[in-house]
Amino acid sequence: MLLRGGGIVTVILIFFWVYCIFDVISTDEMLCRNLPKTAWLIVVIVLPDVGGLAWLLLGRPAHAGFRIGDTTARRSGSRGPDDDPSFGRSMYTPTAGPPAPGSSEDQRLLLENEEANRRLDAWEADLAKREVTAKEAEVRRAALERREAELRRREETSND
Repeated sequence: MLLRGGGIVTVILIFFWVYCIFDVISTDEMLCRNLPKTAWLIVVIVLPDVGGLAWLLLGRPAHAGFRIGDTTARRSGSRGPDDDPSFGRSMYTPTAGPPAPGSSEDQRLLLENEEANRRLDAWEADLAKREVTAKEAEVRRAALERREAELRRREETSND
């Protein structure tokens, strides 16, 4: 009859204490917060309930998972639909499949694809033009610096 009333709580606290001890032992020393790993181990052993709670709240690596010694970050509870790998698969039902060739949906997708390709080509041409302009500006700047250096040299020789 040990497990009645306070006995259940005692068993739970013992499991909690053992969990915290193993968690401190298996956590990397560099990831422990606020105290060295050895100090955390002593705190958890000497003060089982309070030390274990302090370890979980103040010493354990931030955002660590629930497994013993786990240092990988837990995933957030909220995710956007585009974070789901199956997002977008529901656009077509398995029976319908992709649009049939020649259908209005297929024509619309082809037009969108062509428009996207035209815009991409225009952006690439604009980028190439800007790169050429930037190279020309660099050449002009270098030539101007050479001329200025030549003028300074001539000025120094004429002053002497």
